[in-house]
Amino acid sequence: MKIGEALRKKRLELGLTQQEMCEGILSRPFYAKVESGKNRINAESLFKILFARQIDLVEFGKLVQGTYDSAENKAEKRYQSQMNVAVSTKDLKLMEKYCQDIIESSNDEILQLRALVALAYFKVQYKNLCK
Repeated sequence: MKIGEALRKKRLELGLTQQEMCEGILSRPFYAKVESGKNRINAESLFKILFARQIDLVEFGKLVQGTYDSAENKAEKRYQSQMNVAVSTKDLKLMEKYCQDIIESSNDEILQLRALVALAYFKVQYKNLCK
């Protein structure tokens, strides 16, 4: 979701008009164009609106993150999610597959180490169960 779309979503949740949302910060016509994606808003004006309307920055960031996140970050999150599923289901074959994918494709050394440690831990657990 783009910034303008997220602003519109939050404005509607708050039950505000465009004028009420941007009052004292931007003109309503300019703000309307921000919501529609025709104009860009600068960071200072965006923060003024978010703070004035007590919109949670983390929540707002999550709304727009997918649009502005790099392809590399999206891939890292996908790898983390896949590995989390494999670990939570204790699926050793999936863990091995995702661990290999992470090692071959990811530049995130922490993610690589976490995947290797998780895989090693579950392999030891599996061996102990088979004794």
